[in-house]
This record gives sequence, structure tokens and C-alpha cells, in this order.
Amino acid sequence: MYGWRAFIGVIAAGRGDTFMYEFYKIVPEGVVLTYSGANGTIHQYTKDDIDNGIAKIETGVTDLARVGVDYIYILGNTLFTSQGLGSDTAAIEKFEEKFGIPVNTGITAEVDALKRMNIRRVAVVTPYEESTNNLLARFLVQSGFEVALIKGMGIREGKLIAALPDYAAYRFAKSSYSECKNVDGIYVSSARWPTIYNLERLEQETGLPVVTSTAAYIWAAFTRLKIKQHISGFGRLLETLDGDYRSSKSIG
Repeated sequence: MYGWRAFIGVIAAGRGDTFMYEFYKIVPEGVVLTYSGANGTIHQYTKDDIDNGIAKIETGVTDLARVGVDYIYILGNTLFTSQGLGSDTAAIEKFEEKFGIPVNTGITAEVDALKRMNIRRVAVVTPYEESTNNLLARFLVQSGFEVALIKGMGIREGKLIAALPDYAAYRFAKSSYSECKNVDGIYVSSARWPTIYNLERLEQETGLPVVTSTAAYIWAAFTRLKIKQHISGFGRLLETLDGDYRSSKSIG
């Protein structure tokens, strides 16, 4: 069995192609993903697609539980930011009680990752339109963060986000960060756009911790499953997994 360290199930409302590619570039051998048939319900970040994704969550979780996974991700932040604070934790509690398997949502993992990196006042960049960003900003504020800036690239269609070059998130995050002052860190939201190859460079050039969706998801799963693993080259958050974390003050 290839997933002998962790067999992880994923419901990816936005398809999950970029996340899967980046996941396997980061994780060690013995960790395997399997996707639910309820994937790909959000093609455009519209109310109809979001509502369709919400309606299919339980079908996807049930499917993955039957497969016998060790952990389940429910990815697609708008599934929960559209419903407001608490909708994510309610889903987690519901499905963990029903199936007895660790469950997490993408937005919950990202919020926890921001707290782990002691980020309270945050600059947020996304590939999305303003309406989607407004939902995310509201959720973050309700979660106790101060959003110093939230800026998007104005993209509605998921496949166009996945088609962005691997340097787009880096360039956009760096230029956006220059517009605000006195933040504790940067949050690059969306596992649909490529982020991992320039994550460490962005931290070095800004002197700040950077939380991306993909890194947060891996960190949250490994933490919950008690997988202690040295992972370097993909940002400070993942360096915390081996218990030998370099202080953010040591980089810059």
C-alpha cells in the first residue's frame, strides 16, 4: 500500500489539479491522496456553483469514508466563507461524529496556520474577484484577524487560475505587499494557482512568514496525523513539522 504513512481523501470543489501536483512535490513517500467523485463542482465562483458544491459535500465525505481514508480535506473556501464563521467547524464536527475520521476544511486549516505563524495583521492576496474576496475578508475578521489589505486578480473561472504561470502568485503578492505597512505576514489564498516554487523566495524578500493554501493543508493534515517530517524549501510553516523550526527572525 503506497499510502502507508497517510491515506488522505480530498473533496476539491474547485477541481484540485494544481493542489495535487504541488502536494506530491512536497510530501514524503508513503503519503497518498485520493479524490472523491464530488470534485469539480465549482467552475466559476458564482452563487449557483457554490451552492452546488455545498450540496455535494456530504456525498463526497461519505464516499471517502467508505474508501477507508485516514483523513479528509474539504477544499473550496467559498463553500464556507459564503456561509460565515462557524459553518466550517460545524461541518467538521458533524462528519467526524458520523464517520469517526479526522476531517478538516481548507479555510479552517488556513486560519489555524495563520495563528501558528503568529500572524494577526495580515496582507491577503488571491486570484479572485472582489465579491469572493469580500467573503474571505469577512471570515478572517470574524476569526480575529486584522486584514490590512486584500487584493485579487479579478479571475472568476477556475481553469484560468490554474493556467497562471508559476511566478504569478509571487509577483502579485510582492507588489501587493508593498502597498501596506506593519503586517505580521502574508496569506496567499487558493490552492488552484501555483505557489510553491517561489514561496520561500517571497519570505526571504519580504522578511515575513507566508501562508499559502497548499502549505496550510499539508501542515494541518500532518499535524493532526502526528507525522513528524523534515520539509524544507517550501516556507516556514512546513518547517515547523519536524519540531526544529527556524525563528522567523532568523530569515530576512
